[in-house]
Amino acid sequence: MAVTLPPPHCRPLSGGGAAPRRRLPSLLVSLLATAAAAAVAVAAPAAAQSPVAEGVPAARLLGTRSITYDEVCSESGPQPVLRTIPERGGGRCPPPELFGSAVVSVPAANGRGPAALAISVDDDVYVVQYGTFAGAAAGRVAKSVPLRRRLSRLFPKDIIVSFGEGLARVGDVDGDGAADLAIYATVRPVGARGEAARRPTGVVFIIMLNADGSVKDADIIRLSATFGCPPGSACTYAMEAVGDVNGDGYADLLIATNWRSTAVVLLHPKANGMVRGVVSGRNAWYAGGKFVPDAPSVVALGDVDGDGIPDAAINDPYYKGNKGAVVVLLLAKDGSVKKEVTLTPGSGGLPASFKAPKNWAGLLAFGGVSPGTQKTVAVGSVGSPNLTFLYLGRNAYVQRYRPAVVPQALQNLDSLALEEGAFASSLTTAGPSGKVLKIFSFLF
Repeated sequence: MAVTLPPPHCRPLSGGGAAPRRRLPSLLVSLLATAAAAAVAVAAPAAAQSPVAEGVPAARLLGTRSITYDEVCSESGPQPVLRTIPERGGGRCPPPELFGSAVVSVPAANGRGPAALAISVDDDVYVVQYGTFAGAAAGRVAKSVPLRRRLSRLFPKDIIVSFGEGLARVGDVDGDGAADLAIYATVRPVGARGEAARRPTGVVFIIMLNADGSVKDADIIRLSATFGCPPGSACTYAMEAVGDVNGDGYADLLIATNWRSTAVVLLHPKANGMVRGVVSGRNAWYAGGKFVPDAPSVVALGDVDGDGIPDAAINDPYYKGNKGAVVVLLLAKDGSVKKEVTLTPGSGGLPASFKAPKNWAGLLAFGGVSPGTQKTVAVGSVGSPNLTFLYLGRNAYVQRYRPAVVPQALQNLDSLALEEGAFASSLTTAGPSGKVLKIFSFLF
């Protein structure tokens, strides 16, 4: 079943400015039980809330784990990949251009076994399974299942143009015990010509998985051509499952545009096309027609302000002449934004002396929950190995910040986020060759 979302009302946002085009990843949040079980640390006590945050010693790198594209592709069964690419060597598993630009963990059906990983590979998504806890600990891939081919068969009137730029886990939608996924894609109608062929439209697939990671069924949510964007503008999207906003027992989606407008899509399996409603959130875009090229990173934070409703954040590396900022969105139960807090040097608790590079917050991920129950976000810049963990208070202001350094320059940043009370954050980045996915774990 399909449903088309109308464009939410938007208004201009002053103070924007465009930066050189940089590819920003879709940021995904999930639980990684194996990492949580391995994380043991003693963090510094929570600092008393103050108008200006204080810096604390650097986070310590616990370790690094690698996943290669070769082992993912070689265990994908008898199905060939969608196409061979002669200029990249041809064959069944040609080297990918993008491997691991989006990652999310997928719990085993009914909790029986280790979590799998859903990993984007070019324009496909593979569900990578380890089979046993011993295999997961050793990093041995037992099976991987590509998803795109099955969706092409379920929706034969659509040609999938891009697939997997955004991944989110939406819980068990159909109640069969297996975790389900939301995946962002772009499509165009079969036989489309002219403008319809040149400008594919954004969609979100809600995918019901079998226990083995294969596709059982799917719904499609179609975004109108100007959903959240100025009429006639180029519009790109990012999305995240932010949790159960309206309290109906099902996860809801936050969709954000390259113009930094947002909307919450309320999901329910018994609603038409699974969409119970669409609520305009951050109804703003950059004024003056200045083009902002990349969709933001969207991060689910859990309940920051203690009102029982999950909250979220987006990044804005173009804020105030490319100074860069993180925007925390405190949500109301109806999905609207009740308060917005901008985190940037001199605002939101960060001292004016906080040193941030140009286009700061080009990378953003959930950083986990500190022992003092503070939600944290990990903030980085494209091409830099430096991260900063921001510890948020109940008012969403930064109370503390902690630097961290990964062993290589970051190109993507996803969080395999841990349960509340966990003391480590597993952050992933694609390797420079495009064939290796690195997972870094830090102590708070």
